[in-house]
Amino acid sequence: MNLEIVILIPAYNPDEKLIKVLEELKSNNFLNIVVVNDGSKADSIWSTIEKYAIVLEHDENKGKGRALKTGFSYCLDKFRDKIGVITMDCDGQHLVSDVIKIYQEMLNNKDSVILGSRNFYDKNVPFTSKMGNLIFRKILKLKIKKEIKDTQTGLRGFPINVLKNLIDIKGNRFEYETNVLIGLVKNKIKISEVLIETVYINNNETSHFNRVKDSIDVLKTIIKK
Repeated sequence: MNLEIVILIPAYNPDEKLIKVLEELKSNNFLNIVVVNDGSKADSIWSTIEKYAIVLEHDENKGKGRALKTGFSYCLDKFRDKIGVITMDCDGQHLVSDVIKIYQEMLNNKDSVILGSRNFYDKNVPFTSKMGNLIFRKILKLKIKKEIKDTQTGLRGFPINVLKNLIDIKGNRFEYETNVLIGLVKNKIKISEVLIETVYINNNETSHFNRVKDSIDVLKTIIKK
């Protein structure tokens, strides 16, 4: 049983794809699962989610960054004895086989943050996603003097001892994940990347990432730091 790790999933208006992910996580013995309901609309799907995971509630939508911080705080309180936390998205675009990759890498590198990095040269990657990652990657490299291949990946493994730092990092929405990378480099925390499958379902139409507004917010975050 993979009891050394906690799976953390921020979720806003999830659909059946999340149920399938939770079922597969359980079948692979990931038994510590926390889902943060970030102010989703009332839906019967949550009664099913509760069969597989601990559900934390936001009374309104506060953003992915805030949902992650809520989950990190809970994990520090309830799972301090674990080796770390793996975050993943709720839309089915992170495969459980890749979660296992991150987990195995964490076992071998217990002081490193492990990023699941997609191959943006894959033919399945939408052009806008490919160009967006290229721009973010180049600008972020200028800022932090480090090349990160997938700056927007939500599949990340964090050692338990870095969670307190993550909670203190500014940002409540998608810009938070970029702030985390900047904060990790600033605090000299080692970052490793593991190649994962590149999955885009229906051209990423279920993503809550606004390509214009949220991209601008992320760029502002990088420039201001």
